[in-house]
Amino acid sequence: MTARVRQDSGCWVISIAGHAHYADEDALNSALETTTGTVLPTVVIDVSGLVYSGASFLHWLLTARRTHQHTDTHLILAGPLHSALRNRLNTTGLTPHFTLADDLQAALNLAAHP
Repeated sequence: MTARVRQDSGCWVISIAGHAHYADEDALNSALETTTGTVLPTVVIDVSGLVYSGASFLHWLLTARRTHQHTDTHLILAGPLHSALRNRLNTTGLTPHFTLADDLQAALNLAAHP
């Protein structure tokens, strides 16, 4: 799994690719820390390259959401979401708690025009 952080269009973008397992928690947390407490109003988590995610990834998403809520930072999840992640969000009732975008460009557009 890779987690890359960059700035794009006035937003932080965390691009996650590969298979996200519990062993990747340090890399995910490091990416999250980079975006915490900055002046950028939006963080986009791009999961379009994510092939698999376990329950630990869902926990990390909830941590990211909670962390950014405390700083009034808008968090957008950019897809497309792989079916297992979409099913996990739906099954747990968490889908309405995330702003979802079809892809990275749609997320950046949403951030530019909230």
